[in-house]
Amino acid sequence: MKRKILSFGSAAAIAVFLMMAAHWLNTTDGQAQASASRFAAGVPEKYSAGKRRQLRRSVSISPASIVDLSGRDIIEILHEPELVRKDLPTVIWQYRNKVCTLDLFFTAAKDDVLNSPVVHYEMRARSTGEDVQPAQEKKCMGALVRSGKNNFKPINFQAFYKAGV
Repeated sequence: MKRKILSFGSAAAIAVFLMMAAHWLNTTDGQAQASASRFAAGVPEKYSAGKRRQLRRSVSISPASIVDLSGRDIIEILHEPELVRKDLPTVIWQYRNKVCTLDLFFTAAKDDVLNSPVVHYEMRARSTGEDVQPAQEKKCMGALVRSGKNNFKPINFQAFYKAGV
């Protein structure tokens, strides 16, 4: 019995080691990847409030103006994407709210999305999954811009006090 447990444990350890080695050795060139976004170190200092306001306004008025904006501009308008898919040279950023989903397509050399322009975008309604009609694009983009502007929510210390923590 001990021998069976020992051999099972050895086999499991070898399998885990091989999976870790395969993951470690795996290169991402030409392979699709999807992950939650984190741009902790790669975003330079923020734009001025006036420039951010101007970018938000132009995209809210004309959603098609999002094409040719850089990844850096998009971060300023909508903040970090909820999902990033890399299938180099194409990178897709996805933003979602209760109303719609926005996919932004970049063609990025060497994964440099912050300096690459948006080459295409698609909007879908969350309820049906169908493309948003051109008449509804302004509403969708406006909702995304507003939700991106209010992503940061400070801690409500009164809630802790009331909870007795």
